[in-house]
Amino acid sequence: MMARRFRVLALPAAVCCALFAALAPAGANASTRRVETAVSPDAGDFALARVSFPAAHGRALTSRSLRLLAPSWSADDLIALATPARPHGGARVALLLVANRVTNVAEPVSVKVPALALAALGPARVKAVENPIERRQAPPAWLCGLAPGGRAPALRALGARGRPIPGLHTAGAVAQAFPIACGLPAGTQLKAALAPPQPQPAPPAPERPECAPCDPRPGSACPLVARPAYCVARREKTGAH
Repeated sequence: MMARRFRVLALPAAVCCALFAALAPAGANASTRRVETAVSPDAGDFALARVSFPAAHGRALTSRSLRLLAPSWSADDLIALATPARPHGGARVALLLVANRVTNVAEPVSVKVPALALAALGPARVKAVENPIERRQAPPAWLCGLAPGGRAPALRALGARGRPIPGLHTAGAVAQAFPIACGLPAGTQLKAALAPPQPQPAPPAPERPECAPCDPRPGSACPLVARPAYCVARREKTGAH
C-alpha cells in the first residue's frame, strides 16, 4: 500500500533525478529525447502532472511528437496523456494522469512513466499534484488556470497505457481528474473507479432441513442426508399432538 501524502513538485527536466528527467535514451535518435515522469499516487488516488514545453514555438503536440512508452512496472493502473485542443501562444502543454487502482498486489511507492519527445519541443518543465482525492488543497493556479472555473479544457488524447476506466476514453479520464485536482466536487466516474471494492455481505444462514416427502413406517424418519435427528424429533413432536 502506498504511503499517504500530497505533494506539489516543480523542477526543470534537465535536473538529474528531477520529477521529469531528460535522459540519454537507448533507442532514441538525435531528434528525440527520452523523458521520465516520477510520481507517487496512493492506492485509490491519482497524480496529475502538467508537462509544459515553453520553447515549443507553436509545434503541435501529437502522439508522435510526445509518445508514451510501456512502463517497466505492472500497468494495471491507468496512464493517460492529453493536451488542450486549443492551445494559446507558442508554448505547449500536456496533462499526464497516473491513476492507481486498489489491488492486493504489492506495488512500488514511486513509479516512472517513460515517453519519447521530439528534441525540437525544447526542454520540458513539470508541476504535479498527487493524491487530490484524499488531500484537498487550494486550487493550484498553474493547473487550474488552463481553463476558467477549474473546469477541464477541451482535450485531445495523445496516448494511454495500462487498463482503461470503463466508460471513459483517454481524454475523458484526464478531464475527470482535472476538476478534482482543482478542488471541485466532480469526476464521479474516476472516483468510483478508484474507490476500494465494497465488502460482500455474508451469505444467509441455511434454512433448517425438512424431511423429504415420503411415507415412512411407524417410528421411521424421512430420508435426509443432513441432520436426520432433526427430522426424527420433528416427527415425534408432530405425532404427540
